[in-house]
Amino acid sequence: MLPHIVDEEISSELTTDRISDPFSITQAHTIFGSHFHTSPLSLVEKDPGSGKWHTIHHLSKEDDDGESMNGWLNVTSQQNTTW
Repeated sequence: MLPHIVDEEISSELTTDRISDPFSITQAHTIFGSHFHTSPLSLVEKDPGSGKWHTIHHLSKEDDDGESMNGWLNVTSQQNTTW
C-alpha cells in the first residue's frame, strides 16, 4: 500500500468528521473507560486503475485472541436490516 494514499484518506476522513483523531492506547482507555477493541483500516481502489480509493474498516479481522468486531454480534437476535 502506498503510505501517502493512506495519509490522504485518513486526513479526508478526519476533516469530514467521519472518524476521530488518532488516539494513543492510554488516551483510548481514558475515553472508553476500560478495554476497547478496534479494527484495522485498509484501502480498496473504487474502480481498478482509477486512482480513487475507498477506506474500509476490516471488522472481521481477528486479533491474537481470535476476536473481531463482527464476532461480538449476536446474529440470532438481529432483526432484518433494510437500507
